[in-house]
Amino acid sequence: MAETGASTKDQSDLATLPLDKLEAKLGTSPEKGLTVAEAEKRLAQYGANEIAEKKISLLLKFLSYFWGPSRG
Repeated sequence: MAETGASTKDQSDLATLPLDKLEAKLGTSPEKGLTVAEAEKRLAQYGANEIAEKKISLLLKFLSYFWGPSRG
């Protein structure tokens, strides 16, 4: 659990750092970007920067139209 707290603290620290110090801490800059090797290393370490798509069952979606109070 302590690791989660430390991670949250690190993230808040990054949010308040001046831009030049943030770039130094992250080891990159907007002008240079990441090297291919560094990008591959971070991809392996942290995973892809994406949001998982939620799969919705079409059958459950259809049945949800019939769920709830009935009108009479």
